[in-house]
Formats: sequence, structure tokens, C-alpha cells
Amino acid sequence: MKTNYLFILLFIVSLLGCKHETEPETEIETEIETSTFLSLSDVHIDSTIENTEFGYNNDTGKALWARTKTKLETIVGKEKPKFMVYLGDLPHHEDSMRKTNVKLMLENLADLDIDIPILYLPGNNDALGGDYHSFTDTIGKTPFSTDVKASWPVLNRTLSSTTVTHVDLKHKAFGFYSARVNTSSNKYLKVIALNTVIFTNNESSYNSHTNEMHEMVGDDGKSQQQATQIQMRWLEQTLDSLKPTERVMLMMHIPPGRDGYGGGHMWNPSLNYTTINGDSLKLQNAFLDLVEAKQPNIIGILTGHTHLDGLRRLYKSHHNPKSEDMIGVSVSTPGITIGHGNNPAFKSFTYNAANYDLLDFKTYFAVPTEISKNAIAIAKEASKKEGKKVLPKRDSLFVFRGDSSYTFKESYKAINFKDSTIYSTLHNMDKSTIINHMNSIYGAKSNQNVYIKHESALDVHKEY
Repeated sequence: MKTNYLFILLFIVSLLGCKHETEPETEIETEIETSTFLSLSDVHIDSTIENTEFGYNNDTGKALWARTKTKLETIVGKEKPKFMVYLGDLPHHEDSMRKTNVKLMLENLADLDIDIPILYLPGNNDALGGDYHSFTDTIGKTPFSTDVKASWPVLNRTLSSTTVTHVDLKHKAFGFYSARVNTSSNKYLKVIALNTVIFTNNESSYNSHTNEMHEMVGDDGKSQQQATQIQMRWLEQTLDSLKPTERVMLMMHIPPGRDGYGGGHMWNPSLNYTTINGDSLKLQNAFLDLVEAKQPNIIGILTGHTHLDGLRRLYKSHHNPKSEDMIGVSVSTPGITIGHGNNPAFKSFTYNAANYDLLDFKTYFAVPTEISKNAIAIAKEASKKEGKKVLPKRDSLFVFRGDSSYTFKESYKAINFKDSTIYSTLHNMDKSTIINHMNSIYGAKSNQNVYIKHESALDVHKEY
């Protein structure tokens, strides 16, 4: 018995000794394939001025626009983006020069040495009838009427390997449309370009005429409420027609929510929308309902208008929303115009090539390199007031220096989460942290002390 026991023990020991150690199984980390696209907004070209400077010539002069064109062409050559979007506001505000400057900008965009399509949408400065007017004027002309060579609404549409197809222009006179951007032979991103000038809170400018029924209407004969109903019905139908796996990006000029400067509504709170089912809802509430219903399809929302590098979180609930109520993110592109104290800037978005999830953005900005007479005068006045010498700030001759840029992940401290989306990064981040990060880049790194004055603008929720 003892012999058997020893034999068994020796046998077990020998088995253990002969067992080969195997390497633990490791999960192979695969790199996500990514691509990029560019966003440009709010150039506000003024063909009568050469240089641009803070507090004096705030709109974009010829020299700044020439440098911007060169920078855009350089970035396209390096990054090979698939397409570019223009988020509105071609000319500066002067009515007498509006048509001339709209035509000039359309020609300049078409003449960019970049072999990618450019998708345009209307800004509040673009209508020929005036600022915040309807897209079509009283004689049936639109911004694209100024340039017979321009293809509406996509410039460079047939030049690139990225093609744009299935363009829905049923409501061309109102300036909104949808299209497929075919980024490869078997993948496309659906783009829905809204004309949110229709939703403007500047109602008196939009409803600028009286019709024969003594009703206030726009240049096109439709009231702001009528145009809102037409666009929102089209949007609801377009979203309803999406396939379950179809990915879509919304873009617009004026974002929803509150104004970070003044705190007021960006969209007219008196506007309503009657849904297909017959429900009458406040405009912003109806828009948020549509975003919630198609949340799995929508990769994000791009906006312009503020001229600043901000973002907004969208919620399906009313005030004091919970993180689980978040349904989307809108990201603004700073202006080339410096009218809000921002440096001139544009963006490159990085997305997952497999599903179009927005992963990151890079903001390229120009910096002032000279001190103008205006800045010297301001510094002298400040010196007298404060009783000590105040040095003038550089405020003119804006130049894109090398790789003067920053990314979303760097700015929002998400650099270690390379595969996270912009949405997921912001989803569980507390409001004060987001505000602090946003303020560090709000003016595209300008020296003008730009920050969000009304923090309520960060979160877009339903209104009672």
C-alpha cells in the first residue's frame, strides 16, 4: 500500500515537472481606421479692406483670406480629407456690398486648390435681401444666383474621388437639403444641411414685408412660421426614411439653445411645429424629439454663427437634465472673421472610417503678429485710467504659424482615450469641468479674454 502511494506521488510530480508553461493569451489591439473632413465658417469677406484687426476692421480683409486659403490648401495636401463643409456667412454685413462679396466668396471657394467637394449651407448674412432674411429674395434670387458657374449646393462636386449623390433639393428656395457623401466605394455618410436662419430669434428681420393679407412675411412671401413648418416637416420625413444602419450628420448655421454672450434664445421661442401625427410642439422641443428618435443614426451636429470654439450637449428632458437624458452633441466651428474676439480658425474632424463616429477635431488658428495704431491708442487710454503703463496687445496681421493648432482630446484632457468619441467623452463629464476646458479654447486661443458669459448655453434642453 505504501509502495503504491509512493508510486502515485512520484507519477504526479513527474507530470507537473513535464508540463510546459504556456504564454497567457493576449488580446491583439487593432487600430481603428480613421479619416478626416474639414469645416469652415463665417468668413465675412470684406473686399474693400486689406488687413484685419481686433476692435477696428473685424471682418475678413483680403490679406487674411489669402492666408486662410493657403492654409486650407496646405492642410488638404497633408491630411487628404474626404470633403469640406461651409457652415454659412459668406460676406460681411454691408448691404451695398452683399451681392459682390457673396459672389467673390463663392468664386474663391470654387477656386481653392483642393480636390474635394465643399458642401455649403446658408448663414444669416448670405441672403441677398438682407441680414437674417429668407434665402430667396423678392425677385426669386438666392446667393447662388450671383455666380452662374457655381453648382448648388455642392462646389467641386464632380472633381474628387469623394462623390456627392442623392441630393434632395425639393425645397431649394428655402436653402435646406440632404445628400450622400460617398467616402469610399461602399460607404457613405448622409448629410442633412438645415437653414436655421429660418428659426432665428431675429423675427423682425426675417418677417420683413407685409403681404396683401396684411400679414408679416419674408422676402419669399412665406412667414417665418410657415417656413419653419415646411422645413421641420421635411426634416421629420427625411429622418423617418433613414435605414437602421444609415449614419447621418446634421449641420446648420445658428445652433439651438441659448446665446453664450447674451443668454437669450438662439431660435425664436414663439415658433411651433405640427408633427405628422398632428401634435403641436414648440420648435426646439420638436427638434429634440426628432434627434432623440434617431439618436443611433446621428453622429453629431455641426454649427457656425457664434464665431467661437464651443459645444453644446443636447437633452431629451427639460431643465436640470440627467446624464442619461443626453441625446447628442453639437460642435461649433470658429469664424475666420474675428468679430467676437476670436482668432481666425477652421477645423479638421477625425472620424471612424467604419461607422463615421466623430472621434476628435483639430482647430487650426491664426495669431496676430503686429500692433495697430488702434491698439496703441487703447493702451494709452487704459494707462491713464489705471494709473500705470499698459502695453498694447498684438491685434492685427493675422498669420497661420506652422502647426498653430490644438485638438479636442488635448483640450478636454481625453488624450489617453484615443478610441473614445466626442460624445462619450462629454457624456459623463460634469458641467464645470467642461466649461473650464471650453474657456481655454473658446476664442481659438485669442488674447482677447474670451469666455462663455452665460453657462446655460452649454446644455440644450426642452422649454416649458
